[in-house]
Amino acid sequence: MVAPDQPTQPAAASARLVLVARSIGVVPALVLGVLVGLLTSWWIGLLVAVVLVVGWIALVEGRRRSVVDRALATIGPSRLSDGAHPRWENVVDGLSTTTGVGEVELRVVDAAEANAAAVAHGGRVVLVVTSGLADGLSQVELEAVGANLLTRVRNGVAELATVAVGLPGPTAATSAFVTRT
Repeated sequence: MVAPDQPTQPAAASARLVLVARSIGVVPALVLGVLVGLLTSWWIGLLVAVVLVVGWIALVEGRRRSVVDRALATIGPSRLSDGAHPRWENVVDGLSTTTGVGEVELRVVDAAEANAAAVAHGGRVVLVVTSGLADGLSQVELEAVGANLLTRVRNGVAELATVAVGLPGPTAATSAFVTRT
């Protein structure tokens, strides 16, 4: 059984995920380079392979830097919770201080159902809740949701999920090689 406060396991899985995302594009680029080299000349094939490998790795790195925004885009349109849900904001403010997570950006999706997500990468932490959750739960329930989300941030699971959503090659994120701990 995995202990919830071991941030090294999700961090290692996140690093494996980035490695897999890089590899997904490198192998086809090398194969294409070899084919072009066989059909033309070896140096043109080498040039094609190098350009494609560098381009793919640049794409992966660009996406890795913007995984938080990409993950938020998959959630849907949201807005900052600037004073609109004071009970939720107060709960998260207190919990983020006691858990040591630090500054947390709060966003709200206008929806009647109760749902929440934690998005994190590179020191940026965003908690997204629906307005139905922020308005419909009791104080104790809000604290439970906040504690659950901040625990996911603290133990690295939120970052692993954020990276998995933001990188190219999303089916790689579900492979046993990437997700095993």
